[in-house]
Amino acid sequence: MAETIRELILQDIEGVLESRYDNIYRGRTQLEYGDLPCADLLPGMESAERVYGEQRITLPISIYALQIIEDEDVGALAEVLLGQLISDIVGNKDNIGYISDMQYSSGGVDTWPEQNEQALSVQIDIEILYSTNIGDPYTQP
Repeated sequence: MAETIRELILQDIEGVLESRYDNIYRGRTQLEYGDLPCADLLPGMESAERVYGEQRITLPISIYALQIIEDEDVGALAEVLLGQLISDIVGNKDNIGYISDMQYSSGGVDTWPEQNEQALSVQIDIEILYSTNIGDPYTQP
């Protein structure tokens, strides 16, 4: 079966992350300690508008980098992970096909780990802009 443009975009994002992470997941909200370090993509509900015979789509995606803390300074590690995510994804948007634009909308640590927790999660939120033919998610104009 053919893959939608949306699926091809998500595959390209995974490909960009493969240079840094051995484990890349999509749509997982529960991860095990053995899965770390890893990245997790959570594509959101997209919105679309009809313009001149095409669908212009905005796809929000949350991307998480999860890392074992070990002896690291948590605050410094968070900044490293955030910088890497922004650089890897937004800085490499030319390596993500099928998109007309991308914007970084937010990022950072949503919940800081407690003293006894062993992992840190850093998130970025991006919006991908792309187009398809009306009623045809497999083809771009």
